[in-house]
Amino acid sequence: MSNNVRQRRIILDLAVTLDGFVEGKNGEVDWCIMDSEMEFINFLNQIDTILYGRKSYDLWGQFTPETTDDAEKEIWELIHSKKNMCFPERKKRLMTKRHS
Repeated sequence: MSNNVRQRRIILDLAVTLDGFVEGKNGEVDWCIMDSEMEFINFLNQIDTILYGRKSYDLWGQFTPETTDDAEKEIWELIHSKKNMCFPERKKRLMTKRHS
């Protein structure tokens, strides 16, 4: 094993409202927009892996927008080109797997 292992960075990009909500009462995220001024494409070009919780992956892991907006399609193509890691539903399972 080599001693020259490069440590990787984890960057958190989380869509959350100012009052701490990620989604509405019925799971809606219609408040969250992908505006070109946010430079989300530049952000996506800096990463190679996306970490998902199970519910987020179920919703967004293979999401295809119904829009004809080319910018949004480009964003989702970039998202789906990344390596995906999906974590199990319960932290307890993660802990059990880590310690067994």
